[in-house]
Amino acid sequence: MDSGTDFCTGFVTEIAKARNQDEFTDFTLTCGPDRFPVHKLVICTQSKVFRAACTGQFKEASTGELDMPEDDPAMVARMVEYLYSGKYEAAEVAETWISPEPETPLGDASSGVTIPETQRLTPIRIHARMFALADKYDIRGLQLHASEQYEKLATTIRAHQLLDSIPDVYDLTPESVRRLRDKAVMAARLAPEGELDHALGNPTLRKKTARATADMFRAVGERNPEFLKDLVASYIVVSSVRNCNYCAAIGKPQLQPMKATDYRCVTCGETTSKSSLQKRYAPRR
Repeated sequence: MDSGTDFCTGFVTEIAKARNQDEFTDFTLTCGPDRFPVHKLVICTQSKVFRAACTGQFKEASTGELDMPEDDPAMVARMVEYLYSGKYEAAEVAETWISPEPETPLGDASSGVTIPETQRLTPIRIHARMFALADKYDIRGLQLHASEQYEKLATTIRAHQLLDSIPDVYDLTPESVRRLRDKAVMAARLAPEGELDHALGNPTLRKKTARATADMFRAVGERNPEFLKDLVASYIVVSSVRNCNYCAAIGKPQLQPMKATDYRCVTCGETTSKSSLQKRYAPRR
């Protein structure tokens, strides 16, 4: 480790220590009874929203406080943790914060797979919510970090756990923000061992987990029809998902979307390359 790295590590550590001890803090983020003393230098250099609040013609600039009544205090605590360290804790926790707009539970109570909004907050849901919070306050680094953590986790968990995060992805960000939506859609296609395809393609399945996954998929589709539209569109744009040894060698998920290079005729079984078709039917000049 060189001296430059030592300096940066030490500087970040000392700044975080100063915040924890409430030393030299000059601004406060508030969520109901929760208060988070921070340094303007730290938050304003990473968020255009915070910069405007601290330097613009707003009451926050004079009061030295920014009230965040619509945000989950636990998520704001993670956001502050990221602003000071470049990471945040994402261990599964019991949900203790109720959104101002109550959400509909996923699943069908009669099938025994209802998942109340307040039951649990899994790591993948934490990443989805952190992405939304980063989008709201324009913290680009946090957006990137949360989306990368979401993608990494989404390809290793069970399909029903992934589906549990879809409302967070689609309800908390505008349609124009595509990064996490695109990752969620592709993750659904890359579900381990084709779990989602298996559950949806066999309506008479007897396994409780498969039935629960199928029921949950329908519940998510009813609540977030945009997810279904995006899922269908992804199959039109990229029809195939296959193993990629190169991606596996560099540490990425082995299953990756692929573009077709050959076409097989359903009637005769003959294969024709995509390039030959393009040449054959290219417009003549």
